[in-house]
Amino acid sequence: MFSFITSVTIKAQDDREWHTIQIEKLGISASFYQQPTATTKLNGEEKNYRFENIVEEEEHPNKSYLISIWETTNPSDSGYAEKKEMQLITQKLHGSNLELMDKNIFPKGGVPITQYTLKNINGEYILFLIGYSKNKVYTSEIHCKKDQGFNYECLKFIQSFYIDNYIKEIQKISLDSLSCSILFPYPPEVYKIDNPEPEMIYAIEAYAPTPQKEEEVTIWIGEEEKTIKMYQYEDSVSYYKLSEALLSETIPETMSAETMNLLLQHFVHSMVSTSNGKLIKKEEIQRDNLQGIAITVQSGNTTETLLYHMFLKNRKIYILMVALQRGVRTNYPAATRFMESFHIK
Repeated sequence: MFSFITSVTIKAQDDREWHTIQIEKLGISASFYQQPTATTKLNGEEKNYRFENIVEEEEHPNKSYLISIWETTNPSDSGYAEKKEMQLITQKLHGSNLELMDKNIFPKGGVPITQYTLKNINGEYILFLIGYSKNKVYTSEIHCKKDQGFNYECLKFIQSFYIDNYIKEIQKISLDSLSCSILFPYPPEVYKIDNPEPEMIYAIEAYAPTPQKEEEVTIWIGEEEKTIKMYQYEDSVSYYKLSEALLSETIPETMSAETMNLLLQHFVHSMVSTSNGKLIKKEEIQRDNLQGIAITVQSGNTTETLLYHMFLKNRKIYILMVALQRGVRTNYPAATRFMESFHIK
């Protein structure tokens, strides 16, 4: 289907007003086709909030819409969300007699969301979205009717589903706030996140996507041909990104070359794991008298090739990233210019 579902536009057949819910304490907002039924269940230390809309209308393409939030009442269980997400994914993929058709990842309010396109034994498609933030797990599910693949109502529900449980910890800042300099080819959005992970005091991320242009393409959904509007990048790079993070005081400011290399290797492993990808190439590099590591990763979530440069100085880790589209050379000039423009102030 689509690598990034939010970049696809399908013509609407019915622009009726949907029912919007917004629950601040759960950090969500969404629009349902009809007023959803809300329930809360407590099982031991685990609480589950459900918002479900079962559609009885014969002409509507989908059977139901569901949003579910899981959390623990035990504040000391810091690993709850990650474990619960894995449990729910395993149950859905291996315990429900469903066939996996496609998998995509995209952000929702700063939270990475994984979308699984599944098919049951009756030939009905089920879209299952899942992600977690601040020890809460969020799932969203659409059950399509038979012979109904991805449709406008699916898109409308997915686009309306927003998680703001994470974004409140982020403050927008200027690029000048970084302790390094770099030349982005397009104006970046720059955010500072306090305590993003246990071993980090803060992280700053500058992100610049390549502009896109609208094109009409013809696709097949099941046995039905549809013309949809998609947005294609104007360049061979999907986006440029720079991350600067201050590590916790458990990391010494002065460290041996061996310790520094071990720490950089930790971030190499993290980048490869996050992209669900395959490490293609790794080499040592140098910039401003600093030793660093450059890696090339083939993403497992998209068709992109990811280029990373990583440097460590005084407990600060700098990670430069360029996402190349399929088939683009790793020495693509725009990517090289971006990487070489990086300097620590």
